[in-house]
Amino acid sequence: MAAEKEDAIFIGGTRGRSLWSQSLRRLLRKKVGMTCLVVIAVIYLAGILAPWVTPYDYRMQDLSAIKEGPSWSHPFGTDRVGRDYLTRIIYGLRTTVIITIASILTGSLFLGIGMGLVSGYFGKLVDSVIMRIGDVFLAFPGIFLVIIIAATVGDNVRELVRDFEDYTGIDGLVRLGISEYLVVFGALSAFSWVGMARLVRGQVLS
Repeated sequence: MAAEKEDAIFIGGTRGRSLWSQSLRRLLRKKVGMTCLVVIAVIYLAGILAPWVTPYDYRMQDLSAIKEGPSWSHPFGTDRVGRDYLTRIIYGLRTTVIITIASILTGSLFLGIGMGLVSGYFGKLVDSVIMRIGDVFLAFPGIFLVIIIAATVGDNVRELVRDFEDYTGIDGLVRLGISEYLVVFGALSAFSWVGMARLVRGQVLS
């Protein structure tokens, strides 16, 4: 057994593949799944590497090319002040990358695993309360609640960020949109933990 590979399982004297290996093999056979995975990877890499892959600066204005249609120099055209649409879209992908990673780490992983462990371990009343709260969250459209939360607490979060700037002497946080990032990924985190919590709860109960 000492020489046995980590990705192999011995059952009845035969060697089988690990769950990770089986999952990867199944994914590689799915052409649609692999295509979608490649598209998502390209989108995220474009957002991360925006300053190096875009042909223009997102603030650059060309008043001689106002509201132009698609062309070789501007594949998606330009806006009313001559800014390249493709460049601004790619820079906008950085917001998607930041919010997605932050919401997954805080919501799906931190809250989801924590709630699932507590629910499965203590059971009974604690389990019922946590699962019913999750059912309430799932009963409403997520994006609708995110918009409501953003509109309700957005000003308060912005004031907290300004107070933080005044206290620490760090300028530009509000201008960079940090408060908006906090509101959006905080709202997404509050509603993205339920699925992970149910999975973890099921594992704990088993």
